[in-house]
Amino acid sequence: MFLRTWGACLAVLAAVLAATGPHLAGLGDPAGLVARTTTTEQALYYGGLVLVLVLPALIGMFWGAPLIARELETGTHRLAWNQSVTRTRRLLTRLSLTALAAVTVAGLGSLALTWWSGPIDRAAATGGSEGVEPFFPRLHPLVFAARGIVPVGSAAFAFVLGVTLGVLLRRTLPAMALTLGVYVDARARRYAAVTSPSNPGVRAVSAP
Repeated sequence: MFLRTWGACLAVLAAVLAATGPHLAGLGDPAGLVARTTTTEQALYYGGLVLVLVLPALIGMFWGAPLIARELETGTHRLAWNQSVTRTRRLLTRLSLTALAAVTVAGLGSLALTWWSGPIDRAAATGGSEGVEPFFPRLHPLVFAARGIVPVGSAAFAFVLGVTLGVLLRRTLPAMALTLGVYVDARARRYAAVTSPSNPGVRAVSAP
């Protein structure tokens, strides 16, 4: 269900971005691009940002946590792990294929959003560290986390986190809930550390 739902969401997002991307690219001078963006494009900017930021957490919850925890909880691991295929080979195959699918989904979503947002990011850069209203600068922590290969790393982290908690807790729902909590806490702590006034990078940007 999760795979079908989010696959459909990403497919719709990719189609919409592909349809509207050429218009953004054709707006010309970055200095005046922001003023010519439509409310629909602004909504796509923030909607795509939220989707790509949330996706790794959902991958950890719905792909990572139940992957082994469900078998341990229901007891089906006793049958599954005693087939002709060795336990190690079966686990490695399931983990590697699911992890590959997870990072691929995150990577494709990030690739589409990074391409589409390119003109806006370049236009926002004309406003320096503050960006250009209503868009964030490219190096803003929220935007940076949704561009390039960063979502791929986030998806891999969330997946490994979910699998680990599933193995430790041996219960699917508690593992899913704890995966979400730990992932959100880790992201919040990173955001706080990056934006802290004690961060040398923040002091350098804020300096006159």
